[in-house]
Amino acid sequence: MLFRSGDSVTHGAFVPSAQAWPRQLEGMLNGVGITAQVLNFGVYGYDTESIAAQLTHRVLDWKPDLLVYAFYVNDPMPTELVTADGRPIWVGTGPRDFTVIAPGLDDLLHRYSALFRRFEGAKASRAIADRPRREALDWARFGEWMTSLAKAAEDAHLPLIELVVPPHVLVHPDLAVCNQAASMGPRFCEENLEVIERATAIAKDRHLPTVDGVAAYRAGGEVDLHGHADDPHHPAAEGHRRLAAAVLPAVREALGR
Repeated sequence: MLFRSGDSVTHGAFVPSAQAWPRQLEGMLNGVGITAQVLNFGVYGYDTESIAAQLTHRVLDWKPDLLVYAFYVNDPMPTELVTADGRPIWVGTGPRDFTVIAPGLDDLLHRYSALFRRFEGAKASRAIADRPRREALDWARFGEWMTSLAKAAEDAHLPLIELVVPPHVLVHPDLAVCNQAASMGPRFCEENLEVIERATAIAKDRHLPTVDGVAAYRAGGEVDLHGHADDPHHPAAEGHRRLAAAVLPAVREALGR
């Protein structure tokens, strides 16, 4: 059993669940004679803190054989709220400046009650409404949670692989073409390549094997990978196939197969 964690790309935004890269990887593993069940724990908006907490409090209960963290370029940006069915859900796990019932009881209910997390989200949305919006990447925080993620895997004696997932428009090696395809600013592609380079270095500092998603996208040639016409982040099924194919050798090596 393999565990996959990440955010909306891993979850499979704009594609059927069977076409998201974790399910495609499952098919590829079974196709080479490795009986595998791949569990997709990707959640919209999750950052590295959320994923580290998810591993500790949820995923290890499933007793996986291997872990893959699908890094996306906004993971170093702290996430506190995600939205499900139009309702905010608190996903921050660090210190907070609001209380729903009582601090200790809040932490317990946050772990075990989805209903409570909805109440928590409503409270949080009011508490943070007047805060300055945080858009900066917090690299110190990212490094701390990458250390936590790596340690949790090590303590559980589980291999952990980082798959670096880029915006799918980076399939274009010509950055001028990439920026045009992204339509999100003149340096969108350069800035995201810089984020990927720094995040990869942080993972390697923690002795984690990494899989280069930029190379994976580009390996099959330049095609339109848009899962949605105006979205440079979430790929169509072909982009997911390329990610699955890229991480397959690392998974096989980690499993000794």
